[in-house]
Amino acid sequence: MIKSDTGIIETKAVAVDYGPTRIVEDLDLQIAPGKLTVLLGPNGSGKSTILRALARLQPAASGTVLLDAQAITRMSTKEFARRVGLLAQGATAPEGLRVIDLVRQGRYPHRPLFGGWGADDDAAVAEALALTSLQDLQDRPLEALSGGQRQRAWIAMTLAQATPILLLDEPTTYLDIAHQVDLMNLIRRLVDTRAMTVVAVLHDLNQAARYADELIMLKAGKIMAKGPACDIITPEVIARAFGVEVKVLHDPEDGLPFCLPQRTVTPQADA
Repeated sequence: MIKSDTGIIETKAVAVDYGPTRIVEDLDLQIAPGKLTVLLGPNGSGKSTILRALARLQPAASGTVLLDAQAITRMSTKEFARRVGLLAQGATAPEGLRVIDLVRQGRYPHRPLFGGWGADDDAAVAEALALTSLQDLQDRPLEALSGGQRQRAWIAMTLAQATPILLLDEPTTYLDIAHQVDLMNLIRRLVDTRAMTVVAVLHDLNQAARYADELIMLKAGKIMAKGPACDIITPEVIARAFGVEVKVLHDPEDGLPFCLPQRTVTPQADA
């Protein structure tokens, strides 16, 4: 079963480099436990780099990433993987690997070195397949699936890992609008019913505003603004972050903001 207990993940004065280039500078961040936090910002703002630093995939050049006040670099690989799950961009699998075999790989952190497959493993895999509606596709090879179905299979593997914290890098990539809605509703349910902590990188501002508890707007590797959707999805913040003008409206039912880019019409020259 996916765990409901959660931890606090934070950074203290973290800097992250990519080769000779500093991508993230002096980042102090505490992720709200049991909430959905979305990282936003233009390309190159450091969203995915921060997520990779939280996942131990990108080492900090300076500063510390902490999980429940313990430096993540001091945890064993299995200990960390039992607590934090990651869906990265561009994940690949060997040719011929079936959906169920991929999902079963999510159980690696919970299995002893010489232990067999147990009832808890079966239950976690079955739950992950059910949550992602993949039961009927579990015996198909990944290459036989559509892009959206493959993305759901990778998400199922992450769910089978049964961690209280999920890090998701652009999880709606390759999904049509129906599957995007299904996935975001699933993430929202995991947060609401199981108090899971989820950090996601999204590009869709309106999708982020509709589902997130907290938005973090990044620019040039630093936090530009942080707070609920109504404080972040504003014409002023969007203009500062992206350099574009938007009109922000509010849903009459729940008051959540959504933005529309201002249309610019270039006058035609006289014939």
